[in-house]
Amino acid sequence: MNDKIKTIANQSLQNEPISREDAHYLMQINSDEIYDVFYWANQIRLRYFGHSIKTCSIVSAKQGRCTEDCSFCSQSARYHTGIEEFPLIDSNNILDAAKYAEQTDSDSIGIVTSGQGIRSSRDLRSICTAIEKIAKNTHVHPHGSFGILTRETAESLVK
Repeated sequence: MNDKIKTIANQSLQNEPISREDAHYLMQINSDEIYDVFYWANQIRLRYFGHSIKTCSIVSAKQGRCTEDCSFCSQSARYHTGIEEFPLIDSNNILDAAKYAEQTDSDSIGIVTSGQGIRSSRDLRSICTAIEKIAKNTHVHPHGSFGILTRETAESLVK
């Protein structure tokens, strides 16, 4: 077992912050020592969160037509997956997805849109409306992945 990883983990287990350098060290691990990180990450999870988990459902609210080249995303311009493309769905459809998430015991609903960010004021209003409806009509916590946001867009989403 890597002693440096163990020392960093024990700091966290004692509720002490780790340094930027130690965080950087952990991010650079690319050998079998990653299993030490997994072990200690699990110990930290158990210490602070126990055996409970939270579940999240996802609704693809806008799909395809993305010009970005994100290697992790099936909607990226990098890949040709034949995925169905559609513009932002209606706020009532997003609410229906949240209600279904609630019925299946999800704790939250992630609203995901393709593309670099929310570009139209109409889409922003629709997403904000959907979030308001979810908050009023369900017990699931809404959150989203909307790409790069302007300050004004971000502020609109948290109101």
